[in-house]
Amino acid sequence: MEMQETIQKKEELRLSMEALLHSYESAFRDLDASKVISHYFDSPQFQMINDGRIMGFHDLEKEVRSLFTNMTRFEGGFIEPRITVINDHLVSANSKFRETITFFGGQKFDVKGEVTWMAKQIDGKLKFVYGHEFHKQVPVD
Repeated sequence: MEMQETIQKKEELRLSMEALLHSYESAFRDLDASKVISHYFDSPQFQMINDGRIMGFHDLEKEVRSLFTNMTRFEGGFIEPRITVINDHLVSANSKFRETITFFGGQKFDVKGEVTWMAKQIDGKLKFVYGHEFHKQVPVD
């Protein structure tokens, strides 16, 4: 691959990751569990570490669907994600995030944390294949 093609491919991957992150946030704001889950690679190799808990695709799918059963509003998202293209099919994003989540009954939480996502080109589409997240959730009075 020529240098110009390599640079162009890396920029395309960076932009694809940026679009994936925006789409992911949008799915949360739309309260669409299926759309959120569609961003993850449905594979035994998928892995998410959430506050030290290791989850596979189906574990995370179940957790997302449970969360969305009780959630009435989602605000916020990523704060200035840093995107790194690793090779011609793998890209990472690291970001702090801040969210406010409202549940039925009006219970509200502020959530702050950091996340790393790895995404891979799969059948021409970028999907999350690995995630690592730590967060703190505090009730809003």
